[in-house]
Amino acid sequence: MKDASKYPVTYKFGYSKAYGGFHTGVDRPTPLGTPVVINGVKVAETGNTGYSTGPHLHISKLLNGALVDPKTGGFSFKSAVVTEINEDGRNGKYIRVQGDGYSWVYCHLSKQLCKVGQKLKVRAPLPLPTRKFYKVVSGDTATAIARKHKITLAKLAKLNPGIKNLNYIYVGQKLRVK
Repeated sequence: MKDASKYPVTYKFGYSKAYGGFHTGVDRPTPLGTPVVINGVKVAETGNTGYSTGPHLHISKLLNGALVDPKTGGFSFKSAVVTEINEDGRNGKYIRVQGDGYSWVYCHLSKQLCKVGQKLKVRAPLPLPTRKFYKVVSGDTATAIARKHKITLAKLAKLNPGIKNLNYIYVGQKLRVK
């Protein structure tokens, strides 16, 4: 299931005749239970709580208590921490996140899956697997090379998809062995 950031904004920030007044954030209609992911951490699921006419995610952005247009942001920060988890009649279940100098409020949630004080850290990418190569010398066979590097012939073949037949390797050829 895609997360809430992948759904388009349908109601924008500001005055709207369709909305019937001043809209304090942006709305993203989503299926009920869509993950709300901030910095790679699932913090909530979208819902239909509070003053809401259907499942969606409402996002408001504040700077020193004043509303600011959130545009399409609110899902990725250099640093972010959950500062409030609450529920009221208008917003339903909501969470507040302090991120990059702004206060972000995510409303109408079905589930809140984070804790106050929880830091939402950008996860470091996993390190790329170390690649190791072997240069074929006179007298080598694929079986001997595989055995020497403690891998199977099938693994050697998988690591070297450009070689159609491991019986035909040549001196000086580089084979990936890890």
